[in-house]
Amino acid sequence: MKITYPDGSVKEIGIQEISVKELLNVLGINPIGVVIAKEGKIIPNDGIVRNEDKIAIHEIVSGG
Repeated sequence: MKITYPDGSVKEIGIQEISVKELLNVLGINPIGVVIAKEGKIIPNDGIVRNEDKIAIHEIVSGG
């Protein structure tokens, strides 16, 4: 699985199938401040990602 982080860095990991929530836990990322996109579409925390997927982690930013 190819993962693109918010800073543009890329990491490849070998996980057959995992939920987004579990993946973020494995990566040590708090799921509250990010969303995961696969092929440009946001997937929910209970969504499943697979080894052949290319995903991007996007930080949630709010302002006032």
